[in-house]
Amino acid sequence: MNNDIMSFAFPGNIEDDILNIGHNQIPYMRTSEFSELYSRLSDNLTKLIDCDNGKTIIYTMSGTAAMECAVKTYGSLFDSIAIVNGGSFGERWKDICNYNKIDYIEYMVDFGKDIDYTDFEIFLSTSNINCLLIQHHETSSGQIYNLEIIGAICKKFNIFLIVDTISGFLSDHISMNDFFIDVSIYSSQKGLNIPPGLSFLTLSNKAQELELNPSCFYMDINNYLLNLKRGQTPFSPATQLFIQADKKVEKIKKIGLNKYIYQTKNKSDYFKQLCVKNDWKTIPEYSSNSVTAFITKIPAKIISEELLKEQIYVMPSSHEFLLRVTHTGIQDCNELEKLSTLIKKVEDNYEKK
Repeated sequence: MNNDIMSFAFPGNIEDDILNIGHNQIPYMRTSEFSELYSRLSDNLTKLIDCDNGKTIIYTMSGTAAMECAVKTYGSLFDSIAIVNGGSFGERWKDICNYNKIDYIEYMVDFGKDIDYTDFEIFLSTSNINCLLIQHHETSSGQIYNLEIIGAICKKFNIFLIVDTISGFLSDHISMNDFFIDVSIYSSQKGLNIPPGLSFLTLSNKAQELELNPSCFYMDINNYLLNLKRGQTPFSPATQLFIQADKKVEKIKKIGLNKYIYQTKNKSDYFKQLCVKNDWKTIPEYSSNSVTAFITKIPAKIISEELLKEQIYVMPSSHEFLLRVTHTGIQDCNELEKLSTLIKKVEDNYEKK
């Protein structure tokens, strides 16, 4: 990979010492050294997401696969499931449920808008919901939902809460303890800012105590929990990714979680100021630190294709004029300034044609 590439698409540019792990020979995983690493990594992730008595299992697969694992495993235990659909990733919950023939009730939220929490509470209580599937942050629009309010509502009505925090974890504050979350799903290529390929399920004590029905040979949660006791995965892991994740988590611990999140927030806030300066309207009512979604003056696909000629990656979307820029990489505010200047230049050149 060319070192001149600047990526403002997930995961963003990655630190050299993390990338360099990928150049090393791959150690064998069925050793006491790997068991120590996996156990340490699992424990540290559980602490970072603030889950007392929780367990974190690690899969060699994408975040969507972990979402499906949670749906297949826990969805069959509940007779009334609700999905919050505020964009592409809320829609993904639907696709997973439909594929697996799991019934659900949909709660629609306008794209880029926050939930009406008073109405949402009425919906949950009157529909007799006992399991909720929701995003922490709807990545397609940049909208972050208030998990503190949502968790309190779920606790009030004894609703099992499953949260996709794939683009929220380590970018925005989340506490499974404080927000009464039963299962959290996240992955390696966003807040953790390492290459894609790992997904994580952190299970509360309540989630572990349920009698689970095996839903899939490869993803069987019971099997992963059993193997976690010996610091191993049931099947061959992406060993180098585990090592990269372990190194990155140790670095976050040294920085401090709050400071690490603040660094992402600082870049996010700075870029949003640049959006105001360039008259780009940001989409969400309440934005995650993870990504800025904004409306451009020309089709976003044209901008992304022009920037690609400069080896710069950004993220267009299914919405013609919507562009997204992540803040999870190592880029600093100077590089964000350069990016905004280039986007503006592409817009100006296009409008002159």
